[in-house]
Amino acid sequence: MPGFSADSWYGVLAPAGTPKPIIDKLSTEFARILAMSDVKEFLHKQGVEPFISGPEQFAALMKADMAKWGKVIKTANIKID
Repeated sequence: MPGFSADSWYGVLAPAGTPKPIIDKLSTEFARILAMSDVKEFLHKQGVEPFISGPEQFAALMKADMAKWGKVIKTANIKID
């Protein structure tokens, strides 16, 4: 469909209220691990392109996707049985 993207992504979430220093440490460590050549090679073999973002960027991505897919669900009148 022109102008429509259905990209998928994976992410790691922490419980609400997790202290910011812990979130920052987790974010830093995941970025460090995902930047390792052997990890990147493994992911590429699985067809995954590592995308590293900070907590704020990831929250914005999730919010945007929820709005986009919420609109699709409403427009298509999709219901859970």
